[in-house]
Amino acid sequence: MIRTSRDRNLFVISWTMLSVAMSYGISFPLLGIPRDANIVAAAILCPLIIAPIVAIWTGNMMLRLHETSLQLRAAAERDHLTGIYNRQFLVGQLGSISGAQKAVVLMADIDHFKRINDTYGHIAGDRVITYVAQNLTENCRDGDAVARFGGEEFAVVMIGASLEHGLSSAERMRQAVADADLVIDGRHVPVTISVGVAVRHDSQDANDVLHAADTALYEAKENGRNRVQLAA
Repeated sequence: MIRTSRDRNLFVISWTMLSVAMSYGISFPLLGIPRDANIVAAAILCPLIIAPIVAIWTGNMMLRLHETSLQLRAAAERDHLTGIYNRQFLVGQLGSISGAQKAVVLMADIDHFKRINDTYGHIAGDRVITYVAQNLTENCRDGDAVARFGGEEFAVVMIGASLEHGLSSAERMRQAVADADLVIDGRHVPVTISVGVAVRHDSQDANDVLHAADTALYEAKENGRNRVQLAA
């Protein structure tokens, strides 16, 4: 499979060498054609000229096919506005956790988002969503999955994380958003988030963990917003 320009170049070289070897081998040892200098030159030069052209074209097509495949995969897994994962990918990621493997799930929601849209406009609202997505990503481990779950709601799956790590990460995210000086079109936009935290127990179903985190998020909203709430 050709995935990079280097793979394509190696393919061109290998295909050219193989073509020259096959041309020479078929022409003389197999067919028994007399080894006349002109015939030998033709047996070598023809594939040496033609093979790279064919190999470059084929290699470019295979490279484009691989790039298109990656783009389609990204489109299926990523949220078009923020570039982070979408809900479908995150649910699949959580569902792929095996056996008793531990994981922490965070559900975060932008506080008073309707007020932000009504006050600053929907374009500003989109920028707030993108900004929060960036903050969540920056305050996670490399292996954590951050997704836009819908509207102004986000979810994070931390496979292998402890409860303490999940809570500290959630607080770090909340603080980073609250402390940020977000200015849109010359206007300061105050933004805070509420976060619900749940731990996956034993072989708990993905939907049950998400529901627990979402319930904790609702409690954080009820208890004043701009806070982290652990699921009961």
